[in-house]
Amino acid sequence: MTIEEAMAILEQGKSAGAFELIRAAGCIMEHCEDSHAVTVADMLRCLDFPGLPAEPGARALYVRTGRDGLGWNAPDSLDKVTADKEYWIAYLGTHGLLTDPAANTPQPQSGSPPGGAGPGKIIE
Repeated sequence: MTIEEAMAILEQGKSAGAFELIRAAGCIMEHCEDSHAVTVADMLRCLDFPGLPAEPGARALYVRTGRDGLGWNAPDSLDKVTADKEYWIAYLGTHGLLTDPAANTPQPQSGSPPGGAGPGKIIE
């Protein structure tokens, strides 16, 4: 699955079906380190779907924020991640990665424009 296909599936939401959502979230996680096409907003989108689709999204957020102390190969690694979207929005806001932590629908941004990011913008 390509990143573009994964993003399209996440946009479809629950109508795409659980299996496809899990595959899409897995693709996002797989490419979170090697592709800036995967944004923090994409990872947050995975958290909109409880259970298995959310866990790879949370795992990717840990990696992207430099908190991947568990390593990819730990068999129980997904048991140690937080897949709560409110937690992540607060964390990103507290650490300057989300300029407006109260934003319900943050918009991805690849860098900060002159004068800083606007409300609800995620800084990659």
